[in-house]
Amino acid sequence: MPKAVIFGDGRCSPKTKKYKSAVKLAELLGAMGFDIVNGGYAGVMEASARGASKFAVERVGVVLENSEREPNKFLTKRIFAPSYLDRLELLMDMGDVYFFFEGASGTLLECSAVLALYERNIIRKPTFYIGQKWSKLFNFLKNNFKINIGNYAHFHFFEKFEAKEIELISEMLKELLVKK
Repeated sequence: MPKAVIFGDGRCSPKTKKYKSAVKLAELLGAMGFDIVNGGYAGVMEASARGASKFAVERVGVVLENSEREPNKFLTKRIFAPSYLDRLELLMDMGDVYFFFEGASGTLLECSAVLALYERNIIRKPTFYIGQKWSKLFNFLKNNFKINIGNYAHFHFFEKFEAKEIELISEMLKELLVKK
């Protein structure tokens, strides 16, 4: 089965729009047969595992070996990483497609790693950015760090995640599944 890695805010609560959008995204992905992979803890990670729990797909959490944080209860499998950077490498290696919701410094690190590997032609995986801040960040990078996102055909930006965006992402994912 193809695997979708979902990155994002580990602190958002189930009452937030971001959490609810991550649930909806995972429902879409689960219905399409994508296994869900995430960092295994709360917030967007929990939301994505929760949304996919309605379907017969794996919900994998890549968690830290000696973390005091408890992985979320919606996972079907846990993979233990010895360090944060090992965890990031596992997450990136496991995915056929990436989704980024807005988050904090951890999400920014994950986004930067994908961008750096893409720039070096190491990965070419469809990557979806959901939220208003991503376009602003990439415009900042373009204007201040000579990063030309026009060359990144695999990067897709959506300011919101509503019916129109869900339909467009669904169509793009169907194309990905046909290619596999």
